[in-house]
Amino acid sequence: MRLHHVRLRGFIGLRHGLGLDTVEIELAKLQGMVVLSGPNGSGKTTTLECLQPFRALPSRGISLKDAVWLRDAHKDLSFDLDGHRYRVLVTVDAHTGKSDGFLWRDDEPLTSGKISELDEQLRSLLGSPEWFFHSVFAAQAADSLLQLRPAIRKDFFAEFLGLSQLQTSAETARKVAVFLEAWTAGSTEEAGRLAREIEEIPALESKLRTQEGQAAEQAVKLAQAVEEERHCRSVLEDARERALQAETAGRTLRYWQEKKAAIVNAAGQQRVRLLAEGKQATQEDHKLQEDMRIRQERLQALDTVSASGQHLAREQTELLAKIAALETETQEIQQAADLQREGAELRAHYHREEARLSATLRERERLANALATRPPGAPEELCRQCGLAQVAWQARDDAQTLREQLHALTADYTTHEGPLLARLPPELRALTAVTAELQTARTRLQTLHTLLNQQQHIEQLRRELQAKADLRRIHQQTVGRIRCALADLDTTLTADLHHIDQEIARAQAACIPDIGQQLATAEEHFATAAQQVVVLREALAQTRTAITALVQQLQDGHTRTARLTEIQHQLAHCRAERDEWAFLAQLCGRDKLQALELDAAAPAISHYGNLLLGRCFGGRFSMAFRTVDEQGREVFDIVARNSDSGEEVDLRVMSGGEKTIVLHALRLALTLYAKERSGRDFRTIFCDEVDGQLYSEVRREFLDMNRAAMRLGGFEAMFLVSHSPEVIDGADHHIMFADGRVTIV
Repeated sequence: MRLHHVRLRGFIGLRHGLGLDTVEIELAKLQGMVVLSGPNGSGKTTTLECLQPFRALPSRGISLKDAVWLRDAHKDLSFDLDGHRYRVLVTVDAHTGKSDGFLWRDDEPLTSGKISELDEQLRSLLGSPEWFFHSVFAAQAADSLLQLRPAIRKDFFAEFLGLSQLQTSAETARKVAVFLEAWTAGSTEEAGRLAREIEEIPALESKLRTQEGQAAEQAVKLAQAVEEERHCRSVLEDARERALQAETAGRTLRYWQEKKAAIVNAAGQQRVRLLAEGKQATQEDHKLQEDMRIRQERLQALDTVSASGQHLAREQTELLAKIAALETETQEIQQAADLQREGAELRAHYHREEARLSATLRERERLANALATRPPGAPEELCRQCGLAQVAWQARDDAQTLREQLHALTADYTTHEGPLLARLPPELRALTAVTAELQTARTRLQTLHTLLNQQQHIEQLRRELQAKADLRRIHQQTVGRIRCALADLDTTLTADLHHIDQEIARAQAACIPDIGQQLATAEEHFATAAQQVVVLREALAQTRTAITALVQQLQDGHTRTARLTEIQHQLAHCRAERDEWAFLAQLCGRDKLQALELDAAAPAISHYGNLLLGRCFGGRFSMAFRTVDEQGREVFDIVARNSDSGEEVDLRVMSGGEKTIVLHALRLALTLYAKERSGRDFRTIFCDEVDGQLYSEVRREFLDMNRAAMRLGGFEAMFLVSHSPEVIDGADHHIMFADGRVTIV
């Protein structure tokens, strides 16, 4: 890993130490020993701990969110690793504590902003944070390897030495062994099942014979049920056909009953009307007859009086005769006018009624002509069910009635018009001349007024009697016409009712009273038969399915012995392979090959450490690893020896400077060996005030040891925090934290 650039914003350490919110440092040209120096609390450790990609601040044991104070605080670090340019950006909101993490490789994003994704990516690139901060990065006041429990220390060295392949192999072997064990259990169970199935073959053959006999019985029952269903279906279809015929007959019966009621109702209404007209005409005739009788008696009395007095007033008689003749002539003139007016009214009435009846007759004849379109040979009763045919038949009947009414109207008009024309005098004088002559005669006969009036009264009665007689003849003709119409109505009604009664009788004969019950019974029998067929078919299908399954089982039974032998052979092979995989899992475990790898790595690490320790204290100390204690138990202890006396020295009783040099040499040796084994291209080492307990001469040796480690491992830069003038003077670059700024010297 080679650093290029870092930008820090919103960190509390830099705010308190330098009064700066943002610090940017270009690191690409800084190679060799790079020392960060400055007063205590100036932000050196904060800056150094931000030169690594992880979010942790190891010297304080806190995360970034606890070390910032701005809402837009962030750490932006760029570095090279394995030929790629990486950029890590961690943003922190100091108020809410929310953090986002981004990682780019060659300007291509590897994360979506989630912190968990960033931590996972950094772990895959650089290893675990614990490994990083116990090797490449030596934090201020960080826990040393001596403070780790032996088991954790052993796991640390396993990760450090790249023994993950053996761990993966052990885990894979364990999984394969578990799988083979499960397969063995399943195959054993299958072998037992096959053995039990082979033993069941005789029972299956017996069961097959039973099922075949049952299938034969069910087939016979099914054939009988199908025949019964066919018979029930035939009965049901016959019942349905008869029900349809009965329904048609019922509709026909209802039609003719309604038709009969309509004809009877219309004939009754017409009879009532004719009877009312006849009654009225008869009453008028009786009144006229009584009135004529009374007038006849009065006329006879007046004729008697007039005859007895003729000899007393012969002269007056002649004059009266003349006056009577004149008055008669006047009345005839007036009566002729009345008759002319009455004739005009009679003609107008006749023409109106004749036009109305003729129009109605033409309409009914047009509708009646529709019967001519009836198909040849079509039954009349079937055609009468058609609404158009019903209207046509009714129109034909109505047309006959209208013709009779038109004939009666013409006859009535002729009857009334003849008497009127006969009563008109052929020639009449002017009314004014007759009136003048009459006035003269009246003046002359003032004295004979009583006798003349009496004579006039007789003449008036005679005329009235004549008029009444004429009117009576008219009423008698009307009564006769009405009687003829009633007779025709009775004849027509009798014929129509006879025809309709015949149709009703035929429809009633075609009706079946209990056809509904017969149809329901037939449907119930058919449903029962059909259900029986379905049940028997399902039972036969189930039996045949069972037979097929039994035949298949018997056919499979012939191959079960060979299959059982094959499974037994596979079981033997699988058990042997399972044992081999279990042995491989045990062999690749922590207590076998991994322990051997640790044992093999110990001399190499010790060699690197002793080369580095040779730079300090005149080569007085050396180191080694002990993997087995005096009781033969596996351990992983670090042992320091005094080269002069050859005795082991307990690190816990060594001086602070000596222990610092030994542990730092061990950390550098581990880093060199890990770089050699793991292939991670770390080109930068970090140290935070590791030389604080060293005196000046040893600090120079400490500086030489660091340079030797850089040469052995091919490191390009080492960033360390130091207050020592010897280290600062011997460094290649110097980053000064003072006077409110960061300066590269």
